[in-house]
Amino acid sequence: MSKVSEERREIREMTLETAVEELAKSRRNLFDLRLQQGRGEVKDVREFAKTKKRVARLMYKVHAETHFALDEDAADDEDLSETDAAAEDTTAIADDETTEDEE
Repeated sequence: MSKVSEERREIREMTLETAVEELAKSRRNLFDLRLQQGRGEVKDVREFAKTKKRVARLMYKVHAETHFALDEDAADDEDLSETDAAAEDTTAIADDETTEDEE
């Protein structure tokens, strides 16, 4: 398996908290690389591309995890509101029947 495939698999298996921590580390690494470039200390220019890609992969992971969780919450809220609406309809029908019986 190639290094890129291993890195993708590693990122895919990360939890949200780990991905956020790794994202911060990778961004810091990219910042340090830029400082080193300004001082002329960069030995491997390919590190820029590798680090940028890692940051992008991690950002995608974090974005997907947070929005997927929000979508699930919204779907749960919709299900609950539909259940509540059905329960209110049932209660309203029962109240109508009770009033008719009393008359």
